[in-house]
Amino acid sequence: MNYHLLEMIAKTISKMIKILKTIIVVFLLVNLVPGLANLGYTADIIEIYKHKDEYVKTKVLVDSLVQEGYRQPMGGGVKYYAAYYSNPKGRVIAVANDNSIHLEKNELPYLNQLFNYHHDHNDSIYVWHHPTLPDDFVLEKHKTFEDTIFNSETITEVVSNIITILTLVFLFIVFVRYRIKKWKQKKKGELGAA
Repeated sequence: MNYHLLEMIAKTISKMIKILKTIIVVFLLVNLVPGLANLGYTADIIEIYKHKDEYVKTKVLVDSLVQEGYRQPMGGGVKYYAAYYSNPKGRVIAVANDNSIHLEKNELPYLNQLFNYHHDHNDSIYVWHHPTLPDDFVLEKHKTFEDTIFNSETITEVVSNIITILTLVFLFIVFVRYRIKKWKQKKKGELGAA
């Protein structure tokens, strides 16, 4: 009787472990999907970093400043605006990061800085201009490209995306090893039966 009880407990524990593994895999996959959506952003940042010395700080006259829509990081909508200018022709995007944990003490959100500077300087703003890559808004106080582009928020997002990639690679390797192990066990069972 004790043997049957132990066997039932072992089967129950085995089922619980399988369910727990499934829950962990589903949890990881659900949390990794938003990270995959941002991989293009990481690629863009890496491309910009490669050409950082080619950007030139340029003052431009803004033709229009319009809300373009919503960016979808991590499943939530974030309002963003575009400032269009014609000399040189281009546009910059400003994201409404009012709730960003990366804002320095007493610093206005990025979008407010753009609006205030635009208003206070007769529709002019500074941009980091590149002939072929996207431009970026810059404050007058920023002297280097890294001051503007490579802030803690950008670095955090890139590191998060790299962790996402590494986690996916790890999960893929674990899955492949598991399937190979199961296939070998099945083959070994077939050979033993023959």
